[in-house]
Amino acid sequence: MGLGHDVNAHLLDKLAEATGGSSEYIVPGEEIDAKVAGLYDRLAHPVLTDVEVHFGQLPTNSVYPQKLPTLFRGSEVMVFGRYRDGGKQTFSVAGKLGDKPVEYACTANLPEKPTDSGNDFVAPLWAARKIGFLLQEIRLHGANDELIGEVVRLSKRFGIVTEYTTFLATARGEVSAGEALGMAKNQMGMAAEQKAGKWAVNQARNDQQLQQRGVAGAQANSYFDRRGNVVTTENIRQVGRRVFYLRDGQWVESEDAGKRKTRVVKVDDKEYQDLVRNHRDFAQSQQLGWAVQMNIGDERIVVEKNGQQKDEQLRRQAPHEQIEESQQQLQQQQLPMNQMQQFRNQVPRNLNQVPQNRKALQQEPKQ
Repeated sequence: MGLGHDVNAHLLDKLAEATGGSSEYIVPGEEIDAKVAGLYDRLAHPVLTDVEVHFGQLPTNSVYPQKLPTLFRGSEVMVFGRYRDGGKQTFSVAGKLGDKPVEYACTANLPEKPTDSGNDFVAPLWAARKIGFLLQEIRLHGANDELIGEVVRLSKRFGIVTEYTTFLATARGEVSAGEALGMAKNQMGMAAEQKAGKWAVNQARNDQQLQQRGVAGAQANSYFDRRGNVVTTENIRQVGRRVFYLRDGQWVESEDAGKRKTRVVKVDDKEYQDLVRNHRDFAQSQQLGWAVQMNIGDERIVVEKNGQQKDEQLRRQAPHEQIEESQQQLQQQQLPMNQMQQFRNQVPRNLNQVPQNRKALQQEPKQ
């Protein structure tokens, strides 16, 4: 448990990871008594230890959390993953009740295709869990282009906001994969230097929130910035199975057009009405307004109204200014860090580089 910001978050999280435990942070302003009492209440009533979930014959991948925590009285664990085949399957939860091994089994009839619109919220929750796991891996064990690229891909595809990929939501135009990788890599590099202090604690809190996210929606899609402020954006919307970004007065689907041919349809024309009647995803997208660009089959559909493909009202309502101002402040705060790095590079690495002539040193101008 870390109290306040003057703690080594990197050390606490690595200890929790190595011992199969968990770390918890109490930031200034939170009720310490309630947090500590809740912790002791959980520890006093363990229910199941060494917990494992088995999926029988069901082929699964990307299951999170990868290691289940001890279950305490009143606690809840949600497991997200991807599977193939579906159908009737048997699952089991095994562990130890005291010193006695126990196992509980249940059966479920899983859908073979993602056709039920009532489950559209599941995929973004799975993506948030995976991003949280990847970010913790990067923070505690180091980054590589593959891990960073996967974070960027999932963030864009499912509209998950993180402190390293906010630019995906605030950009006025499309960001290429190479540019996105470079920008995220730069942000993560600066964040990785912080092992202790406010920014380090907030990084740990962000990872935990992603790994424990159980509610989908715009309000849950947020993060703590380096100062501890909650950052959200109105530029992302999930509509059914699709995610849209507000780009300069137009809602653009997160999935790239690729090699699809672009087809422009005019509002209230027969082509537009046919799309509304025959394509559920397109009909749902119209709740965002008419200015939409999205993929339908092998086409990229662009909606047009009165000769315009972008809505001026949406452009005026887009909350770019506040976000861009925050980004400028972040860059200004990062400037002293960059200057310090330049100073470090100029410091002699060994005594052979230090001027040996005392007279020459005395002639150096004083600063």
